[in-house]
Order: sequence, then structure tokens, then C-alpha cells
Amino acid sequence: MNNIISFAGIDPTAGAGLLLDVKVAEEFNCHCSGTTTSITVQNSLEFISNFPLRPEQIEAQLKIILAEFTVETAKIGMTGTLANLKTIFHLLHLHHFRNIIWDPVLKSTSGGQLLAKPQLEQLKQILPQVTLFTPNLDETEFFCEIRPHNLEEMKKTAKLIQKMGVDNILIKGGHLEGNFIMDYLLTPESDKVFKKEKAPRNYRGTGCWLSTAIASLLASDYKMAEAVELAQTRLQEKMKNKILPLQQGFLLEI
Repeated sequence: MNNIISFAGIDPTAGAGLLLDVKVAEEFNCHCSGTTTSITVQNSLEFISNFPLRPEQIEAQLKIILAEFTVETAKIGMTGTLANLKTIFHLLHLHHFRNIIWDPVLKSTSGGQLLAKPQLEQLKQILPQVTLFTPNLDETEFFCEIRPHNLEEMKKTAKLIQKMGVDNILIKGGHLEGNFIMDYLLTPESDKVFKKEKAPRNYRGTGCWLSTAIASLLASDYKMAEAVELAQTRLQEKMKNKILPLQQGFLLEI
């Protein structure tokens, strides 16, 4: 079994974050160790509060994990603070991680701010260390200062992000207007559009699910385009067949 590590927050409902990441990795025959970055108080209806851990607590968790497991692939989700994010990337560089998937979670689905006072220039400096960057439309707008409204604009912003130093970008277009969702993958070799009908439901945790699935497949030596395509396919199957109703929206069952 291959190993990955997730740096993410704790959602007490397990609808997103670290608790979901562990379950998703198991579906792809991966062991997911977890480094908790923050503890949130939220559910599908509301986001109440967020309690970030300190950088030294994150470092201590990673140290004890690496003492037991050989890990070369990391997925980074919610970090709570910019100091935590910078610490994580410093540690991953120090330990020579091969694959780093960054899902730049700035806000929760239920509306909570998950990264305090994000500073654009400091975040841009991190991008060259990233193997795959997976922003949604809001996060793409934050990094590019341009909001994509259609596929052509997604392609334009992906190229802008690539110029910031990251080779592989997957822009998630779940909030595009219209009846279809389009995600756009840009790699140094090629690009690909993933188009599907917009679901009549609101799902929690799809971004976490997708990035963790890709991380698990990369840890299993899939090529980037193959990993993204298979993860997209499996996510669509999950959204059609295995859902748990919530007070607001649906949770993907594992």
C-alpha cells in the first residue's frame, strides 16, 4: 500500500478536510497519514469558528509520521494561517517530497474564512514548489485578479498561473453559469477539458475528495493526466450513486 500525507483541518461532520481525506485515500488503496492544521466548528448549514494550530505543532506531527512511514506525496488543504502554510512548504522541501498537491482552501462551502489574511505575493512565492495546483473559480480570481466566466477565460487564467512557476493546474469550474460544469487541466505537455452536467444538488467535500484522489493516484505512479482523469471519473460516479442527505446539500458517502 502506498502512503500519502494530508495537511488539512478537522471538520467535525467529516464532510470535508482531514477526516474525509483519510477515507478517500483508502478507496484508492493508499494509507493517508494526517497532520491537523486547524480545528473547525461547522456543518452543512453554518461555519461558526476556526482554531488554527501553531507551526511547531504541525512540525511535530510531521516528524512523528515520517519516523514511521516513507511518504513522498502530500496533499495540502486548509492550513488556517499563512505561517502554517509557509511552515508546511518549508518542511516538504526539507524532506524532498516528490508530489505536492495544493488545494488552496480559502473559504469553506458553508462560508467560513479558512486562511486568515492571505497575502497574494507570499502565496505566489510558494507556487514553484507545487506539483499540481487545484483552485476553484474564487481562488483563481484571488491569484490572477481575473475571474473566469467561461472556458476560454479559464484557459487564460491557467496560463497566467503557470507563468507563476507551477507546471500543472486544474481549475475547477463548479460555479460557472449554465447547465454544465467544466474543469480545465493544463500541463506542460497538453491540456484537457472535463465537462459534465451540473448536478441538481449541492455537495460538500468534492474539492477535498478530488485532490486527495489525485494525490493517491500520483503516489501509485499514475501520470498526471491519467490521475486527474481517473479521479474525475470516480468522483462523478460517487456523486450519482453514493450520497448522504444533509440539512443543506449532500455528503459523498465512502
